[in-house]
Amino acid sequence: MTRSENETAITLELVLDEAMLQQLSKYLTKAELEQSIREFLVDANVILTEVEAALVDKNVTVATRAFHTLKGNSRTLGANALAALCQGAENELKKTADLSDRSLILQQLAGLISQYSVAVRLAGYCTSE
Repeated sequence: MTRSENETAITLELVLDEAMLQQLSKYLTKAELEQSIREFLVDANVILTEVEAALVDKNVTVATRAFHTLKGNSRTLGANALAALCQGAENELKKTADLSDRSLILQQLAGLISQYSVAVRLAGYCTSE
């Protein structure tokens, strides 16, 4: 394995929990799993927009709920890095209720959603976006 291939494999492993998707594959057809992934990606981007609006509006309740929802959905479909980021953001908001300067979290969320999208395609769980 080349260095580039090794780095790609490590990145995929961090972004995508294939064991979770393999477990889901026992109960869903390939088409159903792919549809679930596609719906998750659409929903994740909708939730990202909700988080952004909640942060602008300084609405801690909506932001916390959005992080919580995205965390659960992410875990279900093996997006563990995204789930961990949401867990951290949710815990921070519950502890401090501080919504100031959250642009970094929005960039990180968008980046992990994008990385997950690429990872599921590279791993063969989704044929295209």
